[in-house]
Amino acid sequence: MPVARIVRQINQVAQFASSAWVVCLALIILVDVAGRGFFRVPFKGAPEIIGNSITVMAFLQAPHAISLRAMLRTELTDGFLPLAWQRALNGLCYCLGVLLFAALCYSSIEPTINAWNIGEYEGEGALRVPTYPVRMAIVFLSALAALNYLLLLLNEIGWIPSEELPAPARSVGV
Repeated sequence: MPVARIVRQINQVAQFASSAWVVCLALIILVDVAGRGFFRVPFKGAPEIIGNSITVMAFLQAPHAISLRAMLRTELTDGFLPLAWQRALNGLCYCLGVLLFAALCYSSIEPTINAWNIGEYEGEGALRVPTYPVRMAIVFLSALAALNYLLLLLNEIGWIPSEELPAPARSVGV
């Protein structure tokens, strides 16, 4: 199925973009802290950039984490439930993931269009950060996250072979 391969590639690009963004934010924070400490001149707009970036970075990482089945979950029930119940629970969780991210995508469309139309921004003074790029990222990446959960659901019910999806992340034992 080429859709799963395309989704996997988009997930990897989003994950790479998030990693690169983390490096950029680290540099902004370094410049801000050094500017404050050595020259008493902060990096203007650093709080606005960082605040908006954290939201986007979380959404950039979510589709890749979902595809690896690495979202936060407990394995407490895995040891007690029979395999059929585990699969049913996985299916239910994947359905809820599809519904959650699809609802988030849908509910974010109108505010995104509104932010674009009115030129909404955040911050005052030296740096004004437009909000529509962050809102657009939330719409697109929520749809991508919902699609990843849908692929996992289709795999769980046997409609997509496991070979089409990335291997699950392994848990780290203590």
